[in-house]
Amino acid sequence: MRWAKLDKFDFVFQVWRSWIAYDPFPFTGGLTSCEALWMGVPVITLAQSRAVSRQTHAFLSTIGLAELSAKDTADYLRIATELANDKARLALYRSSLRQTMLASPLMNVKAFVQQLEACFKNLNAQLFESQSVMPTPAIAAINAATKTILHVGPGHRQNGAKLPTAFQNNDWQEIRLDIDPANQPDIIGSMLDMAAVKSQSMDAVYSAHNIEHVYAHEVPVVLAEFLRVLKPTGYLVITCPDLQTVCALVAEDKLTDAAYTAQAGIITPLDILYGHGAALAAGHHFMAHKCGFTLKTLTTALQTAGFKTIAGKRRELGLDLWLVAVKDAMAEPELRALAGNLLPQ
Repeated sequence: MRWAKLDKFDFVFQVWRSWIAYDPFPFTGGLTSCEALWMGVPVITLAQSRAVSRQTHAFLSTIGLAELSAKDTADYLRIATELANDKARLALYRSSLRQTMLASPLMNVKAFVQQLEACFKNLNAQLFESQSVMPTPAIAAINAATKTILHVGPGHRQNGAKLPTAFQNNDWQEIRLDIDPANQPDIIGSMLDMAAVKSQSMDAVYSAHNIEHVYAHEVPVVLAEFLRVLKPTGYLVITCPDLQTVCALVAEDKLTDAAYTAQAGIITPLDILYGHGAALAAGHHFMAHKCGFTLKTLTTALQTAGFKTIAGKRRELGLDLWLVAVKDAMAEPELRALAGNLLPQ
């Protein structure tokens, strides 16, 4: 940039476009960070262990800019240096940050209040359980009115997997369990050991594309955990790749052809068989696929685990399997109605 050719107004404009907010630590910004982001100014923060050290980190994670949150001081300097030298990226933040905030959960007051209400209900239930005190009739009625679904492996709150439509209403309270702390789950844990989830406490369990991430000999352990946490009338909704359809594509020599496009990008049969290549290359080795199923083998595994009633389907278009497995016996008409409500077309 040749400063001699800029008048005062141009100089101020150029500096404003290049502004970066450097968050202090250990006491990070609160409203100040939000105001900077609202005005299109990216904020670089250092997330530490205390609540006052993680406010800006929480804001950035919620609006999908976790890349501006440093792990340590060296990382802080790296992010700052790279960003200061990337004028195109700064210009993009300047023009898009406000809309990014508006579209994020950070600005969704209704969803925040609903989540806060669900949190209060859960804390209240835990309090009564720990004190061995029966809740009042009014509180019992509130708790009974809301069913609880354990969402296994949902990914990040903003961009992660969504619950099936049937669970997206005020009748259901979502509890998120994930192995990756960066996804900000309610419970950090593995499918292989869900000790943090009380036995017979869930009305439903939703497991979307994660059963394939364990070895074949571990599948019975996972399904036993799912069965354990379900109430006697509870049920599991599970989906995973359909290897029968995928192998048909491989037989046609389409191993690296595009099978479909997902939020993560183009998915090939190779990704479906062994795990998404981009995620594995980024170091997320827990995303590797270690086993697989056809409709017949997954149904058999569920029956062996102790689920009494099972209905499932193959989706050739989605290259996946969808099954609902009920913990107790259920009459066929009721099972058909349940599957019709829960399983996609």
